[in-house]
Amino acid sequence: MKKTRLFILVGMALVMLMAALPAFADPNPGEGNTDVIVTNTNQNTGAAAAQVTAIYYNTGGSAEYNRNRTVNSRGSYNFKAADAQLGDNWNGSMVL
Repeated sequence: MKKTRLFILVGMALVMLMAALPAFADPNPGEGNTDVIVTNTNQNTGAAAAQVTAIYYNTGGSAEYNRNRTVNSRGSYNFKAADAQLGDNWNGSMVL
């Protein structure tokens, strides 16, 4: 009986260890595109529109593309990644 319990406990410990190993692996960020929606939350419809500039930086820190837009009060604009003309597999950041 003691051998059976020991065998079951060791087996359960091994199963838990094997299940936990993938949790310690490096994450895979995958691929994707990110669209950014900018909103002007000023409630005064008579207020001046906001001037918004999106600058796209590569991983080396150099600006590769920028886009200027005017956003009226209570309005929004969608900066689409596909419209940025950066090409496939571009890697970097966008700063507003």
